[in-house]
Parts: sequence; C-alpha cells; structure tokens
Amino acid sequence: MNSDLQFFMNANDEAEFVGFAEPLADSVDRESDIQWFLCVDDCRIQLLRSQLYDNVLICGRIALRTDFGDHDSKRAETLFNKFRRWIKKTYNNQLTVRNVNIPDSTMDCRTHWIGPNLVSDLRNADALTLGQNRNAIVVFEMDAV
Repeated sequence: MNSDLQFFMNANDEAEFVGFAEPLADSVDRESDIQWFLCVDDCRIQLLRSQLYDNVLICGRIALRTDFGDHDSKRAETLFNKFRRWIKKTYNNQLTVRNVNIPDSTMDCRTHWIGPNLVSDLRNADALTLGQNRNAIVVFEMDAV
C-alpha cells in the first residue's frame, strides 16, 4: 500500500486528530516538530503536521507506504484507513485552488481536506493563506463552506 491524504489543520484540529489516533497506535515517534510517526507493528504511519509560516499555512498529510521490505502491514493498513475515514467524516474538502500569477485559474480541488476548527478560523480572519509550500503561488480557498 502506498497512500496518503493531505489536509490543513490548526492546533485544535490536530489535537483532536491526535487524541483519536494516538491511542490506536502502538506508539508515537515524534521525530521532529514537523514529522511524527504513528507506529503499528513494524510499520509507521507518517503524520506530517500542517505548518504556519508567517501568514501561510502549509498542508500536512498522513501517509503509509508498505510496498517495500518485509512488513506485517495488515494492521497498519487497517488503521491508516480508519484514520483516513475519520478525517473524511470530520473534515471538509470543498476547496478551490488557483495560481496567484494566472488570472482565472481557479478550479475545484477535492483532494485536500480542511479541519472544522480551521474553517471557523478562516471565516473570522482574512490574513491566513492556505498553500502547498511557503511561496504560496498556488493557494487553496474555501468554497461557500
């Protein structure tokens, strides 16, 4: 299995997700401030945290790769799918994406998910940009959520 799910989370969204996910994993390896792993048997589910740089929130993701080596991955794959279902049930994917340098480049983007607490924050603050990276040339915006 080689799969990921990308999202935008604020601190409250992250706390809720980790509160759901951590008890289900065997352990959590907080490798850095940005990258954590939810360890299941001999597999690791990556949690790449959303990061805020100035006024740009960079998307995060959960990811699992078990298509290499000799892994006992059935339980990790089941758990990864449970995490993915939880995010899809709790979060919203009604986003558009556009290149700030190309007029009329807006299009639907249903591949990224946005946490409910962040949705509330975005409704009350205009200064935050959702981006794929720090440069934020390609930006994500909420539909009428």
